[in-house]
Amino acid sequence: LHSLQKEGSSVPSLPSKDEIEQYTSAIEAKYPRMKNIWGAMDGLKLHFEKCDNWRIQNVFYNGWTCSHYINCIFVFAPDGRIRCCVLNSPGSMHDSSQADYGVYDDLGLIYDKFGATVVVDSAFTKAEHDFLIRSSQQDPETEEDILVNKDATSIRQLSEWGMWMIQAQFPRLKDPIRYEERGERRVLLHLMVLLYNFQTKEIGINQILNSFMHDKESYFNGLAMPSAEANLE
Repeated sequence: LHSLQKEGSSVPSLPSKDEIEQYTSAIEAKYPRMKNIWGAMDGLKLHFEKCDNWRIQNVFYNGWTCSHYINCIFVFAPDGRIRCCVLNSPGSMHDSSQADYGVYDDLGLIYDKFGATVVVDSAFTKAEHDFLIRSSQQDPETEEDILVNKDATSIRQLSEWGMWMIQAQFPRLKDPIRYEERGERRVLLHLMVLLYNFQTKEIGINQILNSFMHDKESYFNGLAMPSAEANLE
C-alpha cells in the first residue's frame, strides 16, 4: 500500500488538459453526437458481513436489494483508469449522496476549467449539475433526444466494464467483506484501487481501453502524471 501510494500511475487524480482532450476526442470519435464527455460514473455494491449489533447492521442494510453492502463510487476514463472515487460508504447511502463527498466537487472543477462532463445513470437524478449527462431507461420524445440517450447509455457501459474488471481482478470481493472496526476494510479497498490503476496504466490490457482508445501507442508514449493541482493550472 505504501509503495503504490508513491506511484503516480496508481493514485486516482484529476486528468490534465491534455488527457481531457484525449478522452473527449476518443468518445466523440465513437459517438459523434456526444461532445465534451470525458468519462462515466457509477456505483459498486460489495456484499458485507452481518454483525450482532443491529444498529450497525442497519447502517449497512440496503432496503432495495434486502441485503448488506459496502458502497463505492467510481469515475472511469476511456483508458480504463479510475480518476476519482469514494470508498467504504455504508450500504444504506444513495449513490448520489455518496458522490457529495468530494466526487461532485472534482467533477465540477473539471467542468469549470474545461467544460467536460461525465455520463451517469438515473441513480444520480437526486443532484442537478451541469457536469452530469444522464442516460434514462425510458427514451425521450424527440428522435434526436432518443439517439442522444442511446449514445449516453452506450458510453455509460465503460463504467460497467470498469466495475466488472475490478471484481474480475479481485474475485474475493464477491464474497462478503468481513465486519471489523480496526480499519482493515479501508486498507483493502484503497489497495484495490491502487492495484487496479497500476495494472490498467502500466499493462493496458482492458476492455475500456481497447474499445475507446484506438490510438493506444500515443497513449502509452505520452502523458506524465502531474499532481491534481498542477492538472488544473
